[in-house]
Amino acid sequence: MLEINGYEIMEKIADGGMATVWKARQLSLDRLVAIKILDASSLPDQEARDRFRSEAQLAAKLNHPGIVQVIDTGETAGTTYLVMEYVDGPTVGDLIRQDGFLPEARALELVAQVSRALAYAWEKHCLIHCDLKPDNLLVDRVSGLVKVADFGLARLIGLLQARSDSGVILGTPNYTAPEVSQGETDLDCRTDLYSLAATLYHMVTGVLPFREAPGSQAMNRHETDYLDDPAVVNPRVTAPVAWLIEKWMVKDRALRPHFWTLALKDLEAVRKGRLPEPPLPEIGASTIRRDPGRAAVKPAIVVPPADGPRKLVLRKTELPANLPPPHRSGGGLARAAGSLFSLLVTAAALYGVAWYHGHVPDPRDLLARFTTPQPDPVEQHADPSASAPSEAETPAVESRDSGPWRNEDYLAGAKLFNQALADYTTFQRTRQNPEVLATVTENCRKAIEHFEACRDFAPEHINIGAYIDQCYGLLANVRHSTQLDTGAQAAPSSSVPAARDDLIVIEVADGPSVRSTAARPSAGSSVVFVDDGEAAAPAPEEKVVSKLRLSLGDTWRTPNAGSFEYGVDLRRLLARHVQPSDALEVESGVTLYPGITTMMSAREAVRVLRQELPIRRPLIAPGFPSGALFTYVFTGDFTGAQQLTLVVDRNDRVVMAQLNDERPAAARMEPALFSANWKAYDFVNTRKREAADGLIAHRVRSNDSLVRIDTELAAAGDAASRTVQARVMLMMPAQMASLLLQVNAGP
Repeated sequence: MLEINGYEIMEKIADGGMATVWKARQLSLDRLVAIKILDASSLPDQEARDRFRSEAQLAAKLNHPGIVQVIDTGETAGTTYLVMEYVDGPTVGDLIRQDGFLPEARALELVAQVSRALAYAWEKHCLIHCDLKPDNLLVDRVSGLVKVADFGLARLIGLLQARSDSGVILGTPNYTAPEVSQGETDLDCRTDLYSLAATLYHMVTGVLPFREAPGSQAMNRHETDYLDDPAVVNPRVTAPVAWLIEKWMVKDRALRPHFWTLALKDLEAVRKGRLPEPPLPEIGASTIRRDPGRAAVKPAIVVPPADGPRKLVLRKTELPANLPPPHRSGGGLARAAGSLFSLLVTAAALYGVAWYHGHVPDPRDLLARFTTPQPDPVEQHADPSASAPSEAETPAVESRDSGPWRNEDYLAGAKLFNQALADYTTFQRTRQNPEVLATVTENCRKAIEHFEACRDFAPEHINIGAYIDQCYGLLANVRHSTQLDTGAQAAPSSSVPAARDDLIVIEVADGPSVRSTAARPSAGSSVVFVDDGEAAAPAPEEKVVSKLRLSLGDTWRTPNAGSFEYGVDLRRLLARHVQPSDALEVESGVTLYPGITTMMSAREAVRVLRQELPIRRPLIAPGFPSGALFTYVFTGDFTGAQQLTLVVDRNDRVVMAQLNDERPAAARMEPALFSANWKAYDFVNTRKREAADGLIAHRVRSNDSLVRIDTELAAAGDAASRTVQARVMLMMPAQMASLLLQVNAGP
């Protein structure tokens, strides 16, 4: 037994091929800890031990209730040790060995906790685990909460030993993703997602994946073989859980969920008895061999109804067979008139209900349409000072199969990835300014969000999936540079990977058209240029602004009734950024939320969000136009917010978006912005400060196209430790802000 200064070794907890874990007491703080003593062969030289120390320092930064905290590291008697938080309780592996398998509800709860911990590590520090398995999930005996142990340990040792022909296996073969057995090094969160699904398979079935295959053979079988359907292995497993495991264990990682937020949405649906979010995998795409009986269970696909009022259609065959023959006595005419009157009254009532919920136009608009002359459709939204475009000026319709594609998310993603790749290339060349890696990471993540937003709409000749993979490849490079470098000024090491030689460079100009052309590769890279024309193309033209007319009805100039404080605060916020105007033409295509732009139809926005269309409700908040706007409210995870509200006009076109989050968090705004003079903090949902000691901070950002109001609600107190109870972000086109200012201008 080794002696470590400052610790009293008590008993052995676990013994594995890579390390031995001991229970110990930290003498200085009189607390129990776990000490992992690594096998000498795991870290064969001083360089490996130095890098392990750097990895331990990074792991110590992970501060999450679902992750075992790293406390200390050091060397003694030629071996390296790691001191960690002691968790008093069994591992999930112990529970499986004790009970055979876990109840489905308990397994899903544990997986949800692990997913949130992994999401924190990936989103905050770009760290992955690489060795998820039941024995690395510790369950606290008192609280029942699960903690993830050994973060990044297997990945680091695997990368270090890969320099020699040692045949090292990265992770535990029975739970390892196919891309690991294929030798891929640019691993990301999708690798952990596969291993977590394999762990869930073991939890609910009690069967170790590919248990009959020894060593590395099990790893290879994840790439080429299949596991029996979990609902067949254990008939107690429900169809939603079987679908979840199948979806997460898709062999091609490009088809797995790209973010932990998407995985958590799948879990939320399954825990409510629904199938995971579509799309679900095709037969044979996953390591799970789908049972034919389960194949008959298809996800419920919500098809939005066609535009216009819904109709009730009755066929003659559906009418009762025993209807009495019509009575033909002398009172037939009076009865017919009475029936007609009743039908008209019923139709008017039904139309009124449909109008209230926004499914049909306002009857006053219909009356005005038939009683007033209508302008020519071409001239209705045109600038009065402009003449009609000639045939030569009419833009051509772009083909969806070839040629340019000017999607806003596609271009934004390309530019972000370009900048990230350029910054990372500069860092690799100079090995200076390591702070730029955080910017590279952020730009890659934003690029992925933009690419995902336009993925379903991309033409066939544009491979959005490949671009997303390039972003993940660059993230992997950043992670390696961050975690394996011992210092920013150190010379590049042979074990630190250079930039991947298959990264795609996408150069996007600001011109009106975009096309893809091949260019000669440089330095072994495959380069794809996306530019605005030939090499001698003229200077880019000014941005062409497309405007559409709002449909607000006749009463929009009057604000909704209610507390005047909302209108007062709204007017104070907007007056310094826009001028009041009653013009109803709004610029289309202004991004309000990734993939959601102004004047986009609500049904198209729902397809982008991949959610069901909620009930449309009138926006009756004070300070907004009366009877003119409606809202759709979505709940989930929207770039860190709990709720997304889309505000639409009477034609169901998006004109504003708002994000809400009511989870307590540290204040982000400057202390000087918090004031007790503000009353309203949520204008769309009509919420104002109630506590006498409450404070509100508003910050308005604007440009020619967009106005954004950021808001935080907090209690009065020490500014250095201020916690906010609510965050709100309201986004609208500049023309909409001018219109709101006009509405609240008063008589």
